[in-house]
This record gives sequence, structure tokens and C-alpha cells, in this order.
Amino acid sequence: MKLARVIRSVRFNTLGRLFWLCSTHPLYLLPTLKASRKTVAICDAKFGRAHHKSGRENAIRHALWNVLIIHHCIRWHNTPKRALEWTKKITEWYEDFTPNEAAARAMDLHNNEVGRTFVMQHLDKKEDLLIQEILKMLPLSRKRNTLKEITTQSTILVHLEDD
Repeated sequence: MKLARVIRSVRFNTLGRLFWLCSTHPLYLLPTLKASRKTVAICDAKFGRAHHKSGRENAIRHALWNVLIIHHCIRWHNTPKRALEWTKKITEWYEDFTPNEAAARAMDLHNNEVGRTFVMQHLDKKEDLLIQEILKMLPLSRKRNTLKEITTQSTILVHLEDD
């Protein structure tokens, strides 16, 4: 039932944009898929279903997702700036493709940015260390109640719901 509701609410007009993104960055498609699968596997193992809500675990998932996409893309094609640009484009596309309330969308976009900023400051670190460092951010995430509170944050993760 839930899957059917998601499918009905998906913005299918954004599929053309996905095709365009993937056709202009074909080297990043496989690393992005691998990073996405790894992110979900880590979050499933650490948090169960909690990372699908709007709590701290979701904040970690978004930051980790961006970290791993950039990290995997750089390993595939060593261009940090292009990997950063790709990651921003593909994760923003995802937020356009999957409908969300304004505050939840802002939270996701913010946490994506935190992850991208973090990994660009730690390009020399191995993947396992990057994952450990992102997971340490879990208790540092701060609850925000309004869209304005989310958009005024800088480098800290934010979430909408407490556990």
C-alpha cells in the first residue's frame, strides 16, 4: 500500500532530467549506484527503519550518501570538483523526483550539503574512516522546527523529529 502511494506521488516529469544527467556523466552512474546501495546497507544495519523517518538517522543517511557518492566517483574518475558537482546535481534531482514537504526537503538538501562539505575537506581519508566520522555526527544533529531554522544552519546536521 505504501509503495503504491509513493509511486502515485512521484514526479515522473523529472525522469527526462535523470536521463540527461546520466547521459552527460556516464562514468559516475555505477559509482553512484554502489554508493547508494552501501549507504542504505549501512543505515539499515545501524538504524533499522529509523533512517526512513525525519530524525537524526535520516540526517546521517543523507550526509553519508553524499560522502560516499563523491568518494566512489573520485575513485572511478579522479576529479573532485566534477564529482562534487555531479553529487549535488544527482541528489538534488532525487529530491525533485521524490515528493516531500518543504521542511523535510530543506532538511534533506541541507544534510546533503553538510556531507559534501565534509568529504571535500577530507579527500585524503579512506572510506572506512569517512563513514566512522559521519556516524559520529549522529548525536550532534539538532532538531529544527521551521524552514527558516533549517536554512540558517551551516555545517551541522539537522532533523525534524526526535527519536
